[in-house]
Amino acid sequence: MDTVARMMLDSILYKLFRTLQPGKVLYLGSGMTSYKENVPHTCFITADIERGCHPDICCDAHSIPCQNESFDTVIAIELLEHCHTPQKVIDEIFRVLKREKGICILSTRFIYPIHGEPYDFYRFTKNSLSHLFYKFDEIKIYPHGDRLASVWDLVSLKLFPLKILNPFIKILSKDGGLCPCGWVVYAKK
Repeated sequence: MDTVARMMLDSILYKLFRTLQPGKVLYLGSGMTSYKENVPHTCFITADIERGCHPDICCDAHSIPCQNESFDTVIAIELLEHCHTPQKVIDEIFRVLKREKGICILSTRFIYPIHGEPYDFYRFTKNSLSHLFYKFDEIKIYPHGDRLASVWDLVSLKLFPLKILNPFIKILSKDGGLCPCGWVVYAKK
């Protein structure tokens, strides 16, 4: 069962995906899951550092082997906290996005246990994300989850029987506050 944070994250992502125009999409850090069916696209290319995930492009997000201005949209879900040099990754996303109206949708964790060791490097604040996306013309940063969702996910993570209450906790939780589970960034070039 999804965590409360993931349920709240997906609510925001699906709303943002509906605002996109079909185009060429790069999904960075695609892993074994995909939002492909929810993203309007004419071409959908997956990229991941792990060959076992069977990406279209096997690469490190710090160095994307694509030409400048190749994509209408870049999506990076729960990737940035695993990147040793996050500014380099954001600069690469900026580089491969088309000059006008290129859009990045990115999410990252704020309050969440260490995961994906040894490649869990950072937790970001709204201010740090604004700083990383400084080259973009338009930036919107949405918090997902609140103190309740954050604490619940920390407590229930290892106690599987409690996860049955996740849908109820999601209803009680709101997006925002000083203790969000994470952030979603919508950035337009």
